[in-house]
Amino acid sequence: MHVCRWGSESLKRCYSLCQHMMHFFHQYLLYVTFEVLEPLWHTMSSQCRTANTLDEELPCSHLLLSTSLGCV
Repeated sequence: MHVCRWGSESLKRCYSLCQHMMHFFHQYLLYVTFEVLEPLWHTMSSQCRTANTLDEELPCSHLLLSTSLGCV
């Protein structure tokens, strides 16, 4: 059986690159979820608890959306 060394090395490098990219995106997703969105969510929920009407709650959710889209 003839094994092409170039093909196996190329496959190893592609697999390694794919693994590094998946690791990066996983870490980025964790960062965005726990460091950006979660604190903003807690701020919005505490502000919404003090609101009495829907008109008072809308600016809170708008602030969450505009801040989170600006950070991400």
